[in-house]
Amino acid sequence: MFIEVGLPWNEIWINYNIVGLPLVDVSAKFIKSLRMEDEIVIESQVVEWGDKVWILRHDVKLGDAIHVEGTEKRVWGARDADAPQGFRAEPVPAEVRALLSGE
Repeated sequence: MFIEVGLPWNEIWINYNIVGLPLVDVSAKFIKSLRMEDEIVIESQVVEWGDKVWILRHDVKLGDAIHVEGTEKRVWGARDADAPQGFRAEPVPAEVRALLSGE
């Protein structure tokens, strides 16, 4: 998802001085079964923005049918000068938000 919008993983850390994009919540709803040999497509999009967090939705599809619906909530994790081994949540940069929103 990030690479497709021009945000390669190896550059995000350097360009935005972050330590990561921690996953703080996740859910999945399994609707139909799949087999190991099934060729699936995963469609992902941001469905909600907060100031420092965002929620992604992932649809796992076989043909036109959705087999799994998943969501994840992530935090923009910046370096924290007061806690060198930790991080703090900061606002997602406007240009990152625009790229991930398809703007």
